[in-house]
Amino acid sequence: MNQCDLFDNPAPISQRNSATPITNAMYWLWLSRPDLQKRYKLYINSHQSSYYNWYHVYSHLVHTRWLLFLYILLPRSLRVSIKWFLAHLSRGASMVTVGQQPRVAAMSPQEPLKMGSNLIGRANADLGMGELVRMAATALHRAQTPHGIINFTVGVTHTQHARAEGSTYLPSPSFRSNIFLMNVDQMWLVYEHLGSATFRNRYNIGYFPWELARCPPEFYFGLQLVDEIWAPSTFVRDSFSRYFHRPVLHMPECVELPAISQRDRSAFAIPRDTYAFLCMFDCKSYMCRKNPQAAIKAFQRAFNHNDAVRLVLKIMNADRESDYYRELQLFARSDHRILLIDQNYSRAEVLALISVCDALVSLHRSEGFGRAPAEAMYLGKPVVVTNYSGNTDFTRDDNSCLVNYQLVPVGDTEYPYGKGQLWAEPDVAHAAFHMKRLAESSTLSRTIGLAGQKTIHEEFNPVVVGARYRDRLAQLGLL
Repeated sequence: MNQCDLFDNPAPISQRNSATPITNAMYWLWLSRPDLQKRYKLYINSHQSSYYNWYHVYSHLVHTRWLLFLYILLPRSLRVSIKWFLAHLSRGASMVTVGQQPRVAAMSPQEPLKMGSNLIGRANADLGMGELVRMAATALHRAQTPHGIINFTVGVTHTQHARAEGSTYLPSPSFRSNIFLMNVDQMWLVYEHLGSATFRNRYNIGYFPWELARCPPEFYFGLQLVDEIWAPSTFVRDSFSRYFHRPVLHMPECVELPAISQRDRSAFAIPRDTYAFLCMFDCKSYMCRKNPQAAIKAFQRAFNHNDAVRLVLKIMNADRESDYYRELQLFARSDHRILLIDQNYSRAEVLALISVCDALVSLHRSEGFGRAPAEAMYLGKPVVVTNYSGNTDFTRDDNSCLVNYQLVPVGDTEYPYGKGQLWAEPDVAHAAFHMKRLAESSTLSRTIGLAGQKTIHEEFNPVVVGARYRDRLAQLGLL
């Protein structure tokens, strides 16, 4: 793939129109400009159209695709000067002023680097990538491993109310190693904003989530910035190992939840005397991958007109103009047993919702780790889950309801870098079989729930996972 292809390829977002996509070049510019992020919400279809039009009118004042690639390789001092100049040129093209990007000061050469790790990622964001940082910090804290957090906020469009408890937030990187808990294709953004000094003379580890079976060539630049990869699952490890010829190690995420405030089912409009299945997802994580339609079809196939069951669809960040959203609304309106909750809940509210439901259904097409099933299992809830991808490290025959699948091609517009890839199409009839068995047998439901809880508590707790992190850092001479 040449650089022209890289910049012209569709960006890793849900695309409004495959004929006029938001390209990588357009997306990278949007990520680097808070004023553009404020004005254009790219997860909303109409905003994509407006941004597309803005870009093609004014982008000549900002950059060309070739100059952008050269720009990110320039010394930091030159990049700052160029960025200031371009910002002033293009300011007239925007209705809001260009905000100052937050930056992390680089260590001066005179300051000695301490043993331990800088955790760099979206630590306070209310999304899965934020939880990835917070859980890594928890694991290192329990393992008594020196570390600090650099909260990288550039390009974050989610709310940022969460905090990593028990860890220190750093104004600048001060340890001998970096652990970047980011998407690979965001590493150029980290490099541009934190500067080459953040990487220099440190051992750089990429803790990269990824959801497909093959590592795409578009990840090339990001992979060149790290010395080794920590993969949250064996599925992700195998994906990167085929392409990255330095160490790739399976380093699982840990799972631990805070005390849950007790709520009654009535707080969520769930009838008390029903068996409630929960299907939950962030629409920014791509509906085609999360595949809630399969959960709905399995539910309706399993129970027909049985009124003693409910399916709770908890979604967030929905594009209410999308066909997917309209389809979910149609399902909910045509079947009173399907409850659609379209609100951005706090972390405490999400956990309370899981706790009042009886089981979780995740008929995903692929997962890098599978935090939602893992957290439901932590709480002792049985999970009906696709027997494919990252979750298979902890979902097993004796602790979960594993759903058969067939591998099918990923549609060209269904997922970032999905062209030529395969993922799972879960067997709806098999999922319906499992759901029916759980609803009809409280003994089976409890047995599977307790078995899953035992797996997560014993194998994925912060002490066990933290020891694994600590041992690898010690082996590298970084502690």
